[in-house]
Amino acid sequence: MNFQVINFVNKNGMVKNQFHCHKNGISYSPNLEWKPVMNAKCYSLIMEDPDATRGTFVHWFLPYINKNIHQIDSLKHNKNNHELLQMQREYILMNDNDAHVIQGMNSGGYMGFYPPCPPSGKHRYIFTILSLGADTKNLGWDKKIFTISEWKDYLQKNNIPIIDEESQTFFCNAYN
Repeated sequence: MNFQVINFVNKNGMVKNQFHCHKNGISYSPNLEWKPVMNAKCYSLIMEDPDATRGTFVHWFLPYINKNIHQIDSLKHNKNNHELLQMQREYILMNDNDAHVIQGMNSGGYMGFYPPCPPSGKHRYIFTILSLGADTKNLGWDKKIFTISEWKDYLQKNNIPIIDEESQTFFCNAYN
C-alpha cells in the first residue's frame, strides 16, 4: 500500500506546529497518500494516541474512503464549530459523486480531525490504514468511537475482510 503521512513531522521527528491544537480551535489534518490495493472495495483510517491518560484517544476516524481515492489533502478543521462538523460528516473530495470520504467520531466527541495536544510527556500518534474487501459505507458505525483494535473486531463481526494494513507512528511532546 505504501502509506505515507506527508510533512507531518519536523526534521527532529516531532509533529509540526501547524498540526497541534490551538486556542482558537483551528487545526489542520495532514496530507495522506497510498497506492491502490487490488480488490479493495474501500479503505478505512484511524489516528490514535495510545499514551493518553484515560486510555487510547481516537483523533481521527475515517470509516469509509472510496476505493478510487488514494490521497487526502490537508483539511482545515474548526473544533469550536461542532454543528458544522456534524453536518459535514460526509464530504466530497473529487468532482465524482461516488468518490468521497466519510468521517466518524473522535474521542473529543465530534466528527473530524482532533489535533495532537498531549497534556504531559511524549505521546505516540499512530495512523493505521486498512484496505477492505467489502464496503463499509452503510455498516452502522455512526456516532461510535473506535480504536483500531475495536474497529477490526467490528469489521470481523460484520464479515468485512481486511486485505492489507499499514501503520505509521509519530511523536509529539506536551505543550507548556
